Amino acid sequence: MHVSVSKIENSQLLQNMEKNKLSFKGGYKVSRDLTRKIIAESNPGVRFLMNLGKNNGEILNSIVTAVGTAFVAPIFIAFNPFAKEDKETKMYSAWRQPISAVIALATQIGINLKFNHWLDKLASAGKLDRANLVAKPQVSYLKKIIKTQKVDIPKQDLLAEIEYMQDEAFWKKVNQERVSRKNIPISTEDLIDNNALNEAKAQIKKNYEKQISSMSKKEANKFINSKTMELAKSNVDEAMKIEAANKWHIIRLSKSGKSVKEVVANLQAKVDKLKKRNGSSKAIARFEYMIEKLNNLGDFKYVKKLGNNFQEVLQSVKIKKMVKAGINNAEAVLSSYKKWGGIIISLVTLPFSCGLLNWAYPRLMEIIMPNACKNKMERKLAKSGGKF
Repeated sequence: MHVSVSKIENSQLLQNMEKNKLSFKGGYKVSRDLTRKIIAESNPGVRFLMNLGKNNGEILNSIVTAVGTAFVAPIFIAFNPFAKEDKETKMYSAWRQPISAVIALATQIGINLKFNHWLDKLASAGKLDRANLVAKPQVSYLKKIIKTQKVDIPKQDLLAEIEYMQDEAFWKKVNQERVSRKNIPISTEDLIDNNALNEAKAQIKKNYEKQISSMSKKEANKFINSKTMELAKSNVDEAMKIEAANKWHIIRLSKSGKSVKEVVANLQAKVDKLKKRNGSSKAIARFEYMIEKLNNLGDFKYVKKLGNNFQEVLQSVKIKKMVKAGINNAEAVLSSYKKWGGIIISLVTLPFSCGLLNWAYPRLMEIIMPNACKNKMERKLAKSGGKF
């Protein structure tokens, strides 16, 4: 069935145009470059927290636990006013905590990182069904490949090469799907990822705030969950139609014989005219959105011919969204695998790390506090009547 672009452009879909414009993050490349710029311009403390946030799961838990064990616990042990031991004994006991932290980090994080890199390799090669990331090979996997070929590659060049390889993999997957699914209808469910579900859930909580406040926690969760998927599908379907309408409009403008600069000037004149007479805010938002897109484009020669009509463009837009949603969902599954794998690894390595601590602790303390070790030994001998 043929759908008129003008009907879409003038329908209820445009009620959210201003919201879409304001939340517009640009293409994934623009978003990635902007994120990198924000990180580069942030202070060292913020950069540290952002980098720490990337190491989620059991690795982050191990780091936080180790910091607490190494720097917080010893203070309470060494300066505990309720303990009956002398100061030397307290210090001797306090030193066990940082030694324990170092051993835990050395065993758990080392094994966890190896395990995570192994999962990254399987996901990047498409060998994990629910975490298939062929369209976005993971950084650790690509880094190993690049460094095998270019041992002394500078950090910036390495980052650029990783991004290039990820872009290439993404567009390869998108183009493959555009060929294989050209005339195959795409279900809206295939376009939904965790981000879409979370946004829909937040929207429901806001829209039904009074109604939800009168429910029990169980009833509220049931109510929210029952409406989340329906709203997420509606939001995604609407966003796809708006995006396709805009892209189709740009394709048509590219055939007008005018330059981008001329088209932008004409659109800006319309915006100024509408603002002067307090015209339709929806129309203003739409024109401003188009101006932003065209300015980013720069030249009509960069326009991708996504289709010969609106329906073909809509199919192309949906396919790209489907690949992105697939990546987001696969990354969420991979993160879950890493978290559960990390917990299992920690449990498995616990007896080994405890045994290593019991072996290393007295030997290290003979170096750190030799007098305390000697006094402890003498007290032990005295208590046992000279037998040891």
